[in-house]
Amino acid sequence: AIPLSQTGQAVLAVWQKVLGEHVVNPAIGFLPSGGDSLAAVRLANLLSETFSIDFAVIDVFDFSTVLSQAVEIDRRRGGSVK
Repeated sequence: AIPLSQTGQAVLAVWQKVLGEHVVNPAIGFLPSGGDSLAAVRLANLLSETFSIDFAVIDVFDFSTVLSQAVEIDRRRGGSVK
């Protein structure tokens, strides 16, 4: 298993809420995990709410894994990555 920061764990939980509990590998991309355009909108909205940032639909594709999204969210929030 890939160790996740607190942010990474929270991002993974949002992915599981949107895509299903089968999503367990934070290194697999959004589309291979079963994502589509509607799920991207839902994921972007939930990530924005969860972390109090503006995470756009394009960001879901630009940062297409749980790991890369966690790093980008920490960067935007001014936090550090574990």
